[in-house]
Amino acid sequence: MQYRYQDYFREEQAGIPYADSGEALEERLTFCEALLESYLEHFLLDEELSFHRGIVMTEAAASLYYDTPPKARMRGRLDRLCLAELEKMREHIRGREAVSAEARVFLPFLVLRRQMGLSGFEEFVLMLVAAHEARQSFARLLPLVNQNELPGVFTLGGAMALWEAMGERLEDSGIGGYLTGYQDSMLPLLLHSDGAKSASSGVQLYRKELVLEPVIRDFLLGDGPGKIPAHSAHSVSAASGSGGSEDARAGAPVFFEEAVEGLLRLFEHAPLEPVQIYLDVREEAEAEHLLEAFAARIGRNLLFAAEPLLEGQSAAQREAGEQALRDALLAARIRDGILAVRLYSGSGIADGKWRRPEEAEGVRLRLQALLDEVRRYLPEGMVYFYGSGGSGRQLHGLPVADSFFRFQVAPPNARTREAMWNYFAAQCGLADARDVDFSDLADCYTLSIGGIRSVCREAAKKCQALGAAQLTKEILLPLLYAQGEAQFANLATYVPAAYSWADIEIAEKERKVIQSACRRYRYRNRLDERYHVAAKNAYGNGVSILLYGPPGTGKTMAARVISNELSLPLYKVDVSQIFSKYIGETQKNLATIFDEAQKSNCILFFDEADALFTKRTEVTDSKDKYANAETSFLLQKIEEFSGLTILATNLYHQFDPAFVRRITFVARFDAPDAAVRGRLWRNVLPESVPISSDVDFDFLAQQFELSGGNIKSIMLSAAYMGLSKGDAVTPADITRAIRYEFVKLGRIIDPGAFGKYVVYLYE
Repeated sequence: MQYRYQDYFREEQAGIPYADSGEALEERLTFCEALLESYLEHFLLDEELSFHRGIVMTEAAASLYYDTPPKARMRGRLDRLCLAELEKMREHIRGREAVSAEARVFLPFLVLRRQMGLSGFEEFVLMLVAAHEARQSFARLLPLVNQNELPGVFTLGGAMALWEAMGERLEDSGIGGYLTGYQDSMLPLLLHSDGAKSASSGVQLYRKELVLEPVIRDFLLGDGPGKIPAHSAHSVSAASGSGGSEDARAGAPVFFEEAVEGLLRLFEHAPLEPVQIYLDVREEAEAEHLLEAFAARIGRNLLFAAEPLLEGQSAAQREAGEQALRDALLAARIRDGILAVRLYSGSGIADGKWRRPEEAEGVRLRLQALLDEVRRYLPEGMVYFYGSGGSGRQLHGLPVADSFFRFQVAPPNARTREAMWNYFAAQCGLADARDVDFSDLADCYTLSIGGIRSVCREAAKKCQALGAAQLTKEILLPLLYAQGEAQFANLATYVPAAYSWADIEIAEKERKVIQSACRRYRYRNRLDERYHVAAKNAYGNGVSILLYGPPGTGKTMAARVISNELSLPLYKVDVSQIFSKYIGETQKNLATIFDEAQKSNCILFFDEADALFTKRTEVTDSKDKYANAETSFLLQKIEEFSGLTILATNLYHQFDPAFVRRITFVARFDAPDAAVRGRLWRNVLPESVPISSDVDFDFLAQQFELSGGNIKSIMLSAAYMGLSKGDAVTPADITRAIRYEFVKLGRIIDPGAFGKYVVYLYE
């Protein structure tokens, strides 16, 4: 041996802890250098000793092989002097690693040995491959062990040769020379296979190229505990919360405390068998927040990964996804972390059933392959799966679903949603809101954590773009509506909330009824959570309002005022689209409307509701039977609906008594008296519209008994008449508009009723 222990290592450092992982790595690489130099000196530079594993024989070497006595042919061990010097080096490294471990110095090879349960040979292979990838000189020299059969490549055969050269028995390595031994070791998990250069499974493994998996390379050759490559997954540090979502930062509140406690109980009483937990949540953001809080509570690193086996992917996409999952699995194991795997939603579920059985089978195989991969890398401990909406249903009815423990996460209540609004609003600089009450939003909108966070972030951007110093309803409401935008198709139409209490003229007692209905809806969840008011309410926690009275008395306007008051979108149900001559279609349409409204945080408005909620009759034929069934089904849906329903009718007497009994509030809209009509004449047009000073609104209010709707129609027509001429609205314009309205209504025009305005009647 040309160089000895003292040429490679400083003897005075023996028994002294390493300063850091970099110094420890440097000494391991130095040992590899010493071993490689000794090997090249004794074997490759000495033709007579060329008979050992990993080396391809030349023709001359083959002749020499048969000229050598049988017992001397397979000599692959270095001489005693070399072995003694190499053993001193190994003892030097082992001693320093032992004291470094006591001093809590991070040493990647020791962590990997402990976490993966590596044998001596497996750790030795990883050290050689790390040396091959870390230093260009090694990258040139190590392949010489293969006698340049595969230039630039270091193979398993070369590692075996170096192991034997140190005097170790290959038979004790757990690998041997056979495929089964290698596949059962830890090496296939830690080494990346490149099909272009690696040997096929049908031959011995001596020619198998050795390349570290990206996570293992970063872990062994990095400066610290190792990170997951950016393309693979994201992680959250239990110590600081860095690297994950913004919700994981230090000091962030935990919004699912009860669910976190449930996960802690599962974790503390984990069975001997590994458990795959599926988090049944409304959206992925809920699962991520919950898991981040849970990981912080137990002081473990949390790693996120995604299911890679999506249908319709290209080969490159599928390979990238599989690599990302392997990275996350390895990182979770070597860092003693917990892994969260996102399952992608499937589109094959409709009404709780699979559209095509073959699609269900494809998903079953996909999930089974995923579980097999997870158990291969993480044979112990828990893995947490989650997905958005469809993923939970996707598992339903599949045999593989039995492999999961379903962990139900309750939706956040009003108090929790209020805490979310306050936290994210403050985080986005929106705490100073002029006319926005986060308590009311939390009660009226059943948004999830992701929805609330998204609205606050978008609102902050919008405020910045508009230069607004404060958050207002005008800025916030469109963003809220977009979060729960309903998909009613042609069954309902969005109606803008264009009116406030100042715009509507109704009797004071009816105003108080409607305001009471709004207060009940606004506070219903908060009061129920505190006092359990709805515990004995057989019809749920929803609110319904029946508005009845003659046409044009303000029922539709009142519905829009309620929408504005509660900051909820209003959808007017198209009754004509609901009814169908086909049996069951009407019920299906009604179910679609209520189900969509339940998801969308909107108000349902049934105008001319008597067509739907008519009295049930005696059954004389099949038509009566199905009509009664439709009415009964509608009553059931109203009871189940936890939102706000507004119904308007001109024919109160035709309502089914059983339905009226279940209405929460009833408000009667009478025809306006002269005083109310006077206010309507004056206020129905915007202040910006010029009106001639000789218009006598008191006279009009006394002379014409019209509804608010008629007055509005008349004043709008008069406004267009006057403004189109470039003038203010005059008595002549109003008189002509009254005549047009009377003709439309089929009313007799009495010239005497027009009094002083009769001169304009027939102009």
